Amino acid sequence: MNFRIILILLKMLRTSLQDPFIKMQPGLAQDFEGRGVISRACREVVRYVFEELELNRIEIRVQPENLKSRKIPENIGFVREGTLRQAEWFIDRFVDKVIYGLLKEEWITSG
Repeated sequence: MNFRIILILLKMLRTSLQDPFIKMQPGLAQDFEGRGVISRACREVVRYVFEELELNRIEIRVQPENLKSRKIPENIGFVREGTLRQAEWFIDRFVDKVIYGLLKEEWITSG
């Protein structure tokens, strides 16, 4: 796998400088799905957010029916916190989002 090519989209949103958290939206070129690339990248982003940016919380939101995307936060220790109904406009309709959260203290204790 050629890591010199940028394949991963990690969209990090911070609504204001006072917010102690970010929202992260991972995405990946379809040819590279199922290879663990996005999970490794997300782990590194989590480390960076907690160690370098010193934020307290990360959120990931995914569509409930997207089981592959739901495995990403579940496999790296995020906690499912609930479902936001009709939370985002997607193509031609509103869609629900499952929200996952990870706190800095949870990340530290999971080692």
